[in-house]
Amino acid sequence: MSQSSPQPVFGRPLLHKDFPHLRSDNGFAHLNNGSFGSSPLSVVEYADQLRREWYSNPDEFWYERTQPLLVESRNAVAKLIRAPSDAVAFIDNATTGAAIVAHRVMWDFVEGKCQKGDLVIHQSSTYASVKYALDAHCTRAGATSVSIPLPFPAVSPSETVATWSLHLRATIRAHPGRGVRLVVLDHIASENGVKYDVGALARETRRVCEEEGVGERMEVFVDGAHGPGQAEVDVGKWDVDYYTGNMHQWCFTPTSCAVFYARPTPSSPHLPAPLKSLTHPITSHNSKLGFVEECAMQATRDYSAWFAVTRAIAYLDSLGGPARVAKYLNETVWEGANLCAKRWGTRVGMPREAAAGMVMVELPREILEGLLDKATVVYGQGGGPLRALLRREYGVETQTPYVRVEGDIIDGSTVEKRVAWLRLAAPVWVGKDSFERVAVAVEDIVKRLRKGETFAKYYTVSHL
Repeated sequence: MSQSSPQPVFGRPLLHKDFPHLRSDNGFAHLNNGSFGSSPLSVVEYADQLRREWYSNPDEFWYERTQPLLVESRNAVAKLIRAPSDAVAFIDNATTGAAIVAHRVMWDFVEGKCQKGDLVIHQSSTYASVKYALDAHCTRAGATSVSIPLPFPAVSPSETVATWSLHLRATIRAHPGRGVRLVVLDHIASENGVKYDVGALARETRRVCEEEGVGERMEVFVDGAHGPGQAEVDVGKWDVDYYTGNMHQWCFTPTSCAVFYARPTPSSPHLPAPLKSLTHPITSHNSKLGFVEECAMQATRDYSAWFAVTRAIAYLDSLGGPARVAKYLNETVWEGANLCAKRWGTRVGMPREAAAGMVMVELPREILEGLLDKATVVYGQGGGPLRALLRREYGVETQTPYVRVEGDIIDGSTVEKRVAWLRLAAPVWVGKDSFERVAVAVEDIVKRLRKGETFAKYYTVSHL
């Protein structure tokens, strides 16, 4: 965008202008960008155009268009995350990226390059599917999986790094004679929306492991599912071995599209270069051509989301670039979350420096005891009792509430209590009006609960 061009207006005007396909009737509020995201109509139409071209002559498209389009997209995303273009690949989503890394580590245990019992360490906030990948590949092959607790409600980034360092050292010393093979860090946690200083965490991890003499074969993998488009990504500066981030959540590509980065040089003389040691778990015709090319050909698939990366990043730039977008997301969600907390008489779950475009807000006690505690959660209907109620009766889309146990000190004793948190997100098409809407909706639900309304029809709904 030239300096003389007017800056686009965010919020509902942008929704009507660039996202007319996104539901907006009667002020419908989209506050859950963290699950799926959305693409502007221009990017959707470009992907549709490429699909139609493919269907018109798949052979011609495959042999003459696919490779140039993929190279163009890889160059664009490499620039966005500040990585060499030959060190990035496209995959379906960040969960696939976790499986790729776990599969790589598994073979070190199978081939005897690691001792049985060596550690695979992750944060307590690690996404469930990432934990499942570690269990399915690494733990079954002989690794010891350890979760390190990080505080929530969150504290400042520097306090988080100090807490991580303390627990990491204690974990290593609790497993004498065991090396550390893999450490998994969150960039922006899906579970609680906290943005972590992954550069500082990665550096501290390497320092502690080196001091404890267990870092010879240690690698750092960052789950950045919510990173691209929501916050700065600089894989080189962070000194990490692997990074994966979804492009379809905050970076405007259609589903499904994620970027995967592997360090092209070894981080340790005891390890091969991550990029050269990876293989995709699904064998393809490109399996002898290196990891990036393996990812580029996974059977017959719809590549249109990957091809649309160039248009999606161009759209991000048209909004003023990643820095301007990140500033708007943070300002909007911070103001909106605090508005809700004030109206509900509760609190936000993090300091501002630990927030990007998502913030957790504590729900009123009545919501937990009068609605969430009475629900039987199953797959298939609505996404959880509060989520379904907000969508169907109030025109608000949110994430499923996060219920956790917290401890309070009362008269010198720790008293545990269950607390419900609601993750609110502020994509570029959301403004203050959407937060006003959810604030009023929750207030009204509390009033209805106090009057004895049961909401029984929402008691059996999906947790998704």
